[in-house]
Amino acid sequence: MSLDLGTNQTTKGEAFTGREMVYSNGSLEIKNITLEYTKKVFMVHVYDKNGKLFEGSMWFTVYPWVKNISCTSNGTTAVEYQDTIEFRYGPDSPTLFPSDTLFQVGSKIRIFCESVSQPKAQYFWTLNGKPWNASKEVNINNATLNHTGRYVCTASNPTSNVTNSTAREVTVYRK
Repeated sequence: MSLDLGTNQTTKGEAFTGREMVYSNGSLEIKNITLEYTKKVFMVHVYDKNGKLFEGSMWFTVYPWVKNISCTSNGTTAVEYQDTIEFRYGPDSPTLFPSDTLFQVGSKIRIFCESVSQPKAQYFWTLNGKPWNASKEVNINNATLNHTGRYVCTASNPTSNVTNSTAREVTVYRK
């Protein structure tokens, strides 16, 4: 977007959605940001009343909404630079990636599990309801038919007492 302070005219760029507003001080306001805004580059051009160009660009990362945040302080009266405030939240429902579900016998199976949590989530997996491993990923170097089934990643945060799980059906087939 660009703003000409001499004419008070705003020019909208090709990525304009109607949620963006540029102000005379050069600040950019974007309303109702969604996850799709992650890593999009935003450029702002402001021309002062003498026609001099001021420009800037930025990109940012949008994270999913976090629920169930709790906050504690180490004192009864917060004093700047003396108290520690600790935020605890999550974990959110884990995201599994990549999305592959079909694997040939003998191939590698890798499934990663990620969840937003503070402190960091603890992870464990089950395969067909039986404990599998306690890490963020399933890593099988030589898949067999026995690796077919329902993989469930559970993320837990003992300080927030929240646990969430996500499942993936995996099929291992013969060549």
